[in-house]
This record gives sequence, structure tokens and C-alpha cells, in this order.
Amino acid sequence: MSETLTLALNGDVPLGEFANAMDCFSSLVDELSSEIAGKAKIEWVIDSLEAGSAVATVRGRTDSPNILDAIATAYTQIGKSLQTNQPIPYSDKVNKPARSIVDLLNRKITSVRFETEKEDVLIASPYREGGPEAKPTYAIGTIKGTVESLSRRRGVRFTVYDVLFDRPIACYLKEGQEGKIKDFWGKKVYVAGLIGRDVDNGKPFAVRDIIEIAPVESSEPGSFRNARGVIGRERTLNAS
Repeated sequence: MSETLTLALNGDVPLGEFANAMDCFSSLVDELSSEIAGKAKIEWVIDSLEAGSAVATVRGRTDSPNILDAIATAYTQIGKSLQTNQPIPYSDKVNKPARSIVDLLNRKITSVRFETEKEDVLIASPYREGGPEAKPTYAIGTIKGTVESLSRRRGVRFTVYDVLFDRPIACYLKEGQEGKIKDFWGKKVYVAGLIGRDVDNGKPFAVRDIIEIAPVESSEPGSFRNARGVIGRERTLNAS
């Protein structure tokens, strides 16, 4: 079940253009919700706004959670239409803010990412070196960072600040995994799973299909190999 929508701008993002993107994002979410949900009441609240990164996530609140899943599916469908320069299968009220987001792409903003709890869609700038064709790369690996934010409502999404690049990484738990993270808020951890990386710089932005979460112990170098649940996967996980 998806109940969050994320918009991320990559590159050197000017403040004014980030503000414009947030206005468009707000309009897109509102118009898409009205078109899909009809008379059902949905309240969208800021789930996270990452300092130092142009990434915003909103979470939907409603008595009809299946509608949120439908909106999330439509959100990534819009991203795919923009990615392939195909018509967006929704009204002009939805089309306008969606295309306005992509119109912000230039030499400074290299790409925008439409992200939900299920998938990511990347739309690259036509000015990007190598052309606009770009897709996030995913591979099994491990990140190390501090758990800075945690969704209290369902606990399916949390944010880790990577120690190498000091940037937020969205981590998505599967249903039933909520207990794995509840004791780690504010602590440094290793997260092993399917890591999505930016096509321009290789930096991680998301971890999906999480295999294990283990605390970073203050002990001798190499002690990570003894972390519970990770030692058996050492040959398949590459530390980032």
C-alpha cells in the first residue's frame, strides 16, 4: 500500500526554482487527488522536507486507503508519460502542473524524480551530458548512516543520512518489517537491500527490498561483519 508521494530535484537547484517546483507539486497532488478520489476527503501533509536536498515527501490521510494507492500509481504513471514524452492520461488540470515541473529542467537541475513507496521514475534534463535517456540503477548493497526521520503512522518509510555524502536516503520497509526500525531512531545503522543510485553521480537515494538493519557498533574496525543477519550475505552485499 502506497500512501506517500515524493518529488526530488537533482543538481544545483536554485531556491526560487525549488519554490516553483513545490507550488507545481502541490497543485499536481491536489488536482490528481480530486480527479481520482472524487468526493472522498484526503488530507496531504508534509512527511519530510530534507534540509540540504531538494526532496519533498507528502503523506495522504483518508478513510479510504485504497484511494491513496490509486493516486500513487497514477503519480508514477504521469512520471512515465513525462519520461517518454507521451500524452498524460489525465485532465489538463493535472497535465499543467506536471509539465511545469519538467519545464524547470535545465543545466543546473539535471533531473527530477517521481517517487512512491513502490517505484521511482526519473526524468532527465535535455541539457544533461549524454542526453535525456536516464534510469536509476539498482543493485544489492549496504549503506551506512543515521536514522533522521521515521514515519510514526505506519512505519513503512524512514530516512537515513548517509555518512559518505551527507544526503538523505529514503528507506522503504515491506509490510510486517515495521519492528526492524522502531528502536533505531537517531542512531547510526547499516541498511542492506536494493539500493537506487543517481545516474549522474552514483550517489544512493533509496533502499528498497530491505534485507537487514543492523546497528553500527562502537568497536574495532571490521566489526560490521559480525552484525546479526548480515554476515551470511557478505559475499552479495557491497558497502557503499
